[in-house]
Amino acid sequence: MADALRPLTAKVESVVKQVSEAASNNGGAGDEELKKDLMNLKAQLQDVVTKVSASKQEREQLQKSIQEFAKDASALGGLKEKVDKVAKASDLESLQDTIKQEASKTNDVAKQGIGKVGKIVTSNNKFVKQIYKDLHMPA
Repeated sequence: MADALRPLTAKVESVVKQVSEAASNNGGAGDEELKKDLMNLKAQLQDVVTKVSASKQEREQLQKSIQEFAKDASALGGLKEKVDKVAKASDLESLQDTIKQEASKTNDVAKQGIGKVGKIVTSNNKFVKQIYKDLHMPA
């Protein structure tokens, strides 16, 4: 953009030069005021060129930022496959059902085992009482 404004800047500078020459040939009538206006015009044109070059730099920085973002986004491309591999709610529900069934089976086995141990303990208790009676209480 600054390159596009260079011909305009050159033309304004040549106009300033021509007007200065014309004013000096004219005997200097209104010369100072004309020079002041032309210098203001030249300064404003320089401001435009400066702003255009600044916006060009900003645009380049923005473009770099966009490229970096695109690079980062491409790194996240495999994220969808990884998320798809993670367990879903339906998988967890079936796992929960399986765990409940196994826990129920384990409880049933534990109840049966406790019942059998109880019978054995009761039987052993009867034997221990009888042995105690035989040893300590003569008949």
